[in-house]
Amino acid sequence: MDLGTILESDFDDAVFAGYSDEELAGIIEAAPASAKKALARKVKNSAKRQNLIASSTPTNSRGELTRRFNHLPKYIQDGLTRRTLQASDGIIYAIKSVAGAKSVKMFRDDDNKVTGVCNISSGKLEKGNFFLMNEIILVSGLAATDDTAGGTAVNYGLLDTLIRSGELELRVNGSAVLSALSTEVFNTKFNDFVHVGSYKLDNPKLINDQQGIEVNLEWANPAPAKMWVKVMLKGTVIMKN
Repeated sequence: MDLGTILESDFDDAVFAGYSDEELAGIIEAAPASAKKALARKVKNSAKRQNLIASSTPTNSRGELTRRFNHLPKYIQDGLTRRTLQASDGIIYAIKSVAGAKSVKMFRDDDNKVTGVCNISSGKLEKGNFFLMNEIILVSGLAATDDTAGGTAVNYGLLDTLIRSGELELRVNGSAVLSALSTEVFNTKFNDFVHVGSYKLDNPKLINDQQGIEVNLEWANPAPAKMWVKVMLKGTVIMKN
């Protein structure tokens, strides 16, 4: 990687951190004068830049991606650095009826991408897309008597008490990411500073394209008639530019 390409990247600080002192010295030595001047300007303003990065890191998905940049597969690092890949905020979502049920699979193999219902097919990302997930939002609501909208017109809010007594399992590509997580963690009733039903992951999970995503819920007693549940996985989508 040459110095000019690194400096043009949105993740230049993270790329620099991935090189050893010797490797970085070699890259700088081989760079043309214009790139060295650009690096000098960057170093001159580094204190202000680092303060901005530090302040943004804990609170947004791009900050999470920056913090974990050097833990990403090398081909993703290179794609983001060379701008053949781009990163943007994204949400994966699905709604399911749970009327009379005691469990539900929020993403299924027979799911189709339908606006307002589910935005991925077969529980998988589109080929060439990657997703760094750092938050789960789980909410529920009751449909009107004549639910002709299939759950899309439900006013979703705080997760129903019955379902909050259950557990959530999150699996990616068959492996458990979260297991037997109490759904009470989605009770945000007394927290005005987060999205309703939000649970932040301490360790964001990178999901590769074509890996199966499972969000499975289970609770003790049958859910009320006309009840629907909505799950939203928030994070950063990495896709071709």
